[in-house]
Amino acid sequence: MNLFYFILIVLGICSTIQLIVGELEMKRIRGIQKQEEQDGNEK
Repeated sequence: MNLFYFILIVLGICSTIQLIVGELEMKRIRGIQKQEEQDGNEK
């Protein structure tokens, strides 16, 4: 049973990391889009 719990914990940690990385990616992409819009307005 211990191995089963270990796998569950590892899967939980992996999915949590994926969620956090996904959120950071979204924010980074939004930031780049905003910068492009500002650059477009200046030109």
